[in-house]
Amino acid sequence: MIPKLPGITPDKLLRDLRRDGYYEHHRRGGHLYLKHTAKKGLIAIPMH
Repeated sequence: MIPKLPGITPDKLLRDLRRDGYYEHHRRGGHLYLKHTAKKGLIAIPMH
């Protein structure tokens, strides 16, 4: 059985991703979409 990962709040995750170079691309509903200056793709964070 795989051990459960520790929980992390959306605010802490957002803070760490912004430090890594991600910025807010857009919001849609209860989700925030982040994009990186050099990396491809989007990251969706549920802001519930």
